[in-house]
Amino acid sequence: ADMLDEVRAAVAPEGTELTWVPSAWLSAREVTPAMLPLWSGDDDPMFALAMDPSLALANGLLPRPLGQTAADTLSWSEETSSGWDTRGGHLSSQGEVDLLSQWADR
Repeated sequence: ADMLDEVRAAVAPEGTELTWVPSAWLSAREVTPAMLPLWSGDDDPMFALAMDPSLALANGLLPRPLGQTAADTLSWSEETSSGWDTRGGHLSSQGEVDLLSQWADR
């Protein structure tokens, strides 16, 4: 939740609120992890996106602020040359609105 709050603060329009929806509900509506990049497709976040950074750190790489990484990644994904759309793309704004409406009406 803290990670997503930081991403939201960096890249989401003012007033954006996060809505927690069960993975099974999303999967039943054919939403895939490729459409929601920080979602593993499971409700259990344990080890999701977990990696050992020791090799990178040993070679002089340093972590950047999460918000900066989120903003740069969003910018990159919007470039045609990124190939993002060929990997299933991300959930469209209208698709998100539709899902949130369905969730609210359940």
